Amino acid sequence: MCDIAAAFERKMGADNDRFEQIGMDFHNKVYESYKELSLKFPERIKRIDASKSKEEVSAQIDKYLTDYFYGE
Repeated sequence: MCDIAAAFERKMGADNDRFEQIGMDFHNKVYESYKELSLKFPERIKRIDASKSKEEVSAQIDKYLTDYFYGE
């Protein structure tokens, strides 16, 4: 789960696709549901701090995948 809610503001407008036009209430509910699941099942759902740089996010993903496939 890429966690970027605190650092992300969606801009609504006519040029957004259908999914983006659903509204922030929907997106916030989805985010909160995944956040709850990540706390309930931390071994299955890893939270990635996506407010970091691309390189830092990539490094976090690489670490989780390496740990998962090759052990910690």
